[in-house]
Amino acid sequence: MPIDGVGHQTHIDIYNPPVERIIESIKKFAGLGLDNIITELDMSIYSWNDRSDYGDSIPDYILTLQAKRYQELFDALKENKDIVSTVVFWGISDKYSWLNGFPVKRTNAPLLFDRNFMPKPAFWAIVDPSRLRE
Repeated sequence: MPIDGVGHQTHIDIYNPPVERIIESIKKFAGLGLDNIITELDMSIYSWNDRSDYGDSIPDYILTLQAKRYQELFDALKENKDIVSTVVFWGISDKYSWLNGFPVKRTNAPLLFDRNFMPKPAFWAIVDPSRLRE
């Protein structure tokens, strides 16, 4: 069975990996003639080794950091749109994210819509960055 593409499970956090490394991986597969799909995209508000929990009070600066990182990622993906055919998020709302129970049970906010299905700064960072607060 021929392989014509690769899916990048993109479970990242607000600190790592660097966007440059993600794009580097995509370019390596594109160099092999493969289509690239970003699958399972979400962005934890905690670094991998952090087991803390903000609870219901996620600081605004954390959501802003997440938004800026989503913006940086999507800017890079747009610059490489010729080698990335699709981006798929691993859920819609923070309310139902698998990261609320992995790697520990806590409140996480990795997606574009909050627990009430309202757009977060991360949403606007991708759709209309001019709406972000500095």
